[in-house]
Amino acid sequence: MRRFLPVLTALLLSLFGAAAQDYSALDGKMDAYFKTIEAAPAAEKCSEADFLISAATEPAVRAHIAEYVFDHYSESPVMGDETVAVYVAREWLISGKAAVSASSRTAAESYVRFTGRSLIGMKAPVLTLRDVNQQTVSVFDQPREHYTVLLFYDTTCAPCALETEYLKRYIPEAPIPLDVVAVYVGIREPSWARYRATGLTLEGVQHLWDPGMQSDFHEAYGVIKTPALFLIAPDLTIVGRRLDTKALTTLVDALAPHPEDAPAYVYGSKESEAMLDGIFSSGADVLETAAYIERRTLGEGNPAAYARTIGDMLYYLSFHRSEAFREALTPFMDRYIYGRDVWTATDSLQVLTLADMMKGLLSKCPVGSPVPDVAVDGTLRRPGRRAKVANGRSDAPFVPRADKTVKGLNLRKLRGDPGVVVFASDSCASCADAAPGIDRLLSQGPRKLKVLITKADPSLLDDFDLSSLPYIIFLDKKGIVTRRYVDL
Repeated sequence: MRRFLPVLTALLLSLFGAAAQDYSALDGKMDAYFKTIEAAPAAEKCSEADFLISAATEPAVRAHIAEYVFDHYSESPVMGDETVAVYVAREWLISGKAAVSASSRTAAESYVRFTGRSLIGMKAPVLTLRDVNQQTVSVFDQPREHYTVLLFYDTTCAPCALETEYLKRYIPEAPIPLDVVAVYVGIREPSWARYRATGLTLEGVQHLWDPGMQSDFHEAYGVIKTPALFLIAPDLTIVGRRLDTKALTTLVDALAPHPEDAPAYVYGSKESEAMLDGIFSSGADVLETAAYIERRTLGEGNPAAYARTIGDMLYYLSFHRSEAFREALTPFMDRYIYGRDVWTATDSLQVLTLADMMKGLLSKCPVGSPVPDVAVDGTLRRPGRRAKVANGRSDAPFVPRADKTVKGLNLRKLRGDPGVVVFASDSCASCADAAPGIDRLLSQGPRKLKVLITKADPSLLDDFDLSSLPYIIFLDKKGIVTRRYVDL
């Protein structure tokens, strides 16, 4: 299943309302979606980028989305996002699949040229440089014993001097052995000699340079500015790029062995979904199930098990859309998610962020509240009537009423008993699947029933949870919401 589906659906809906040259609302939703998947692996982000760009059928909108996605990931401070930028550049901008401008295509080509050979997970490009004795040497042409810190620097670069001081303090204290290869990008040999004597003076550093600019290190490693810091595994795989010493410290600490630490728990796995399928397929009540989990975990002194199981339940309830699950979510989160001192920092991103997002969606158009005061266009359908025959026989033929097109109908004036509003989209397969259910409701429901079918327009996102379609609500004759998330 796609993660953070509510934000994605809202974004896709906005594609159909995007007007040429006015993409501010669309861009805002894309920014929100980028934030929700910020911690996802690069491969998943590439897949999401394909999904978003290909969802736009209008060429101008598709081009805008492709450029916006490329710009976001090429400028992102998140390590690894450049992999996504290179992918989008090649797949959509350079290939011509998105009809972007010539300048955008040129910018994409330049970015790929200077970034595409040194991405996370790639083999480090071999460099042939000169050492302090002016001898030609090659690095990264064969596996190394330790992880290697590769530093590109200039002696006239103030940030380089600062990173040098940080590295001098960190390398000897690192939790794993680190080799250091320092590449001077300038051409002044006296400056280089002073740096070796007073700058990065750690024992064992391999000092190299390329005064003739023959090694192609600028393009191979994308050295547009200095300092440029990489971390390379013993098998020569690039595991860190665009680092500073603080980021290097975090990455190395993660690579160091921590036998006492358990790996981070991933919520919403297929295994947990299968387990919860088995529980709820028997008709188990959400809150009763959560209370039982609480007794068997927290009640027995196991907060970690509580966090894992309740977190899995949150994911399950959030992504398995049904009226019973959605209406149980708010009390579930209030009782078992919020105010519980069991969540780690990682949980805050995985669990609490999702809970906050669902809380916001569920607060829209709640049961017991007046339907939002909005006007919509759509198709109004009503049950058929018995034909008028002598003696009013009960077996008189059933005569369906013609559908009626309405413009600007205020939902509070939908005086059905009940009134049913179906928010749908032409591109939604599930919406088409709901048609037989609507017909059945009209044939079997009350005589005063009214069904309004309206487009799930992006302008309605502030008032209704349109994260999954069709979204169906029931109103009483006073316009009060009596049911929502109804499955017909």
